Amino acid sequence: MSVWTGPTPSEPAPCPHGVYIVKAGDTLYSIARRYGVTVSDVMAANHLTSATIYVGAKLCIP
Repeated sequence: MSVWTGPTPSEPAPCPHGVYIVKAGDTLYSIARRYGVTVSDVMAANHLTSATIYVGAKLCIP
């Protein structure tokens, strides 16, 4: 027999500020500054090992 205990808490949003699509001229610094986070935070959230980003790339903004 199982007992229903109500809804399970939802997991936190993986990208609190959403997903950003890189545009021409963007840098990790400019994107991080726009959202009030650090470049290191953006790199960690996206498993980046280099600051090189490409137009059209989708970045999780922590």
